[in-house]
Amino acid sequence: MKFFDTVDITKYLKKGENVFEVAVLQLASKPYSEEYRFLEAILRSGGMSLAVWGNAGDNEVITDDEWLVAKETGLEFIRVPSEFFAVASLNEKVTEGYRKPVYEKAAYAGNLYSLCDETGHCAQIVHPVRRRTIPMMFFNKKVFATVKNGIYDAGQVTCGYVRFKLSGKGSIKLTYAESMVVCENGKYVRRRRDDENGIVTRDYDIIKVDGECDFETFWMRTFRYIKAEITGNVEVIYADYIETGYPISIPNDYDFGNETDNKLFEISANTLKRCMHETYCDCPYYEQLQYTMDTHLQILFTYQLSTDKRLAEKAIDDFAQSYRPGGLTQSRFPTNKAQYIPGFSLFYIFMLYEHSKRFSDKAFTRRYIHIADGIIDWFFGRLDGYLVKRSNLWDFIDW
Repeated sequence: MKFFDTVDITKYLKKGENVFEVAVLQLASKPYSEEYRFLEAILRSGGMSLAVWGNAGDNEVITDDEWLVAKETGLEFIRVPSEFFAVASLNEKVTEGYRKPVYEKAAYAGNLYSLCDETGHCAQIVHPVRRRTIPMMFFNKKVFATVKNGIYDAGQVTCGYVRFKLSGKGSIKLTYAESMVVCENGKYVRRRRDDENGIVTRDYDIIKVDGECDFETFWMRTFRYIKAEITGNVEVIYADYIETGYPISIPNDYDFGNETDNKLFEISANTLKRCMHETYCDCPYYEQLQYTMDTHLQILFTYQLSTDKRLAEKAIDDFAQSYRPGGLTQSRFPTNKAQYIPGFSLFYIFMLYEHSKRFSDKAFTRRYIHIADGIIDWFFGRLDGYLVKRSNLWDFIDW
């Protein structure tokens, strides 16, 4: 299921002519392969299309045959070999012509999208879309806590769009890390996360500079540290980032009676916030995938800290979309590579149970109860005495 966003642009409009620009990412619709291993959380359908409806004052805004399109020729997405397991990379290599597109007439195919009502029913099934069920992500401008020896420290792990204003001629390599690591017996390991004797390594962007360049990452980065390595005559005029995530409101008037417990709460709350975006994710630094077992725990934490249940309900609906009749929900969803871990489907039932227990929303629970029944039937059908027989799926038990 696809969703559409509604954005109030009133404060951006000015008298006279206004220009609307939308940056769209098109991922190839090729079969899964190592080349496309990164960003498994993003479904790929090919045939990129864009639809806009709205009003700007008395004027209608719509994607008609007057719109122009330009391919970004100065930006290349690269796969960075990593010492650590990771599949979320969408790293960038910026070359000549960055953010200087050449526009031409867009291919116009009429109304490809059909707006659905709140139940998901659509009059035209081509690319059905529904109004988004969760709020927009927040965007807060942030500065780095410290800058020392070319290493920018955000002070804690965060998620955001990194921005560097550069000038000169040469290149700069930006390496992102959630913690410092040390090399032991040929392997990188984490000890103390802010160990000044450690190094910053893993995914990186490369920006070639010839004159002035305003770089902002297309995809969000998860990091605490960013190491800037300069080749040639490049000057960093300024660097900051736009923090982003789901706009959950967490109480800040807490006091557990001692500094240690207060710090533990801060760490726990920050962990939850970094794992809440358009979906929950098991780890924003590595996979950025919504796994059932991780999501169940994150939903429990959300219920304890907030009355906002919208992302939890979207997660329940997301996994329902992955359900295979007579079988199981996928262990993670949305994803472009199906994965089934039988035990993880039980956590989907736990999600429904916790939602029902806390909110007594029978209409919501009823919508998904057949999936819980199907999961239970799958397990009962494989009972051998008191044990479940091995399946041809991934019989994984968490460490």
